[in-house]
Amino acid sequence: MIGLRHTDEWVGLLVLVAGAIFFAAILQAGVLRDWFRPVSHLRIVLPEAGAAGLSVGADVEILGTQVGTVRRIVISPNQQMYAEAEIDEQARPFIRRDSRALIRRRYGIAGAAFLDISRGTGSELDWNYAVIGAVTERDPAENIGALIDQLSRSWTIWVVLRRRWRTSPNACKKARATSAVC
Repeated sequence: MIGLRHTDEWVGLLVLVAGAIFFAAILQAGVLRDWFRPVSHLRIVLPEAGAAGLSVGADVEILGTQVGTVRRIVISPNQQMYAEAEIDEQARPFIRRDSRALIRRRYGIAGAAFLDISRGTGSELDWNYAVIGAVTERDPAENIGALIDQLSRSWTIWVVLRRRWRTSPNACKKARATSAVC
């Protein structure tokens, strides 16, 4: 009986220690920071081609700095897709009516998609109903393919011109006159 006399106090102390550890874990994880951080809501109208890999939780960047997160992607009844993002209050002056969002991939053709918002210079955005448009970045693989096509066409033209020059009798006479090899 003597050992059970302070059981209530020990149980109470155990509950207090567990609560303190739980509260410290929440602070360490930064959950409370997100609750008390002032944010603005921005709607980004996505291109007709779709979300281009953009997903909930994707970063929103301005000038290479993360300023927010995509919270929802919505398909409206009029068949238009848009993303809703939470933007830090300190980034509001950079986003103007002429700002545009570019859907990019983190590592070119691979990696997570994110929104890169251009710094606007126009009139201020009405933050009660803040909406900007988005476009997708051209795929780097398309750029490489276009470059290869252009080089192939240039090579073909060069080969045709070289053959014509070598087979033309006037080209050989001109070449001999200038001591060039025909």
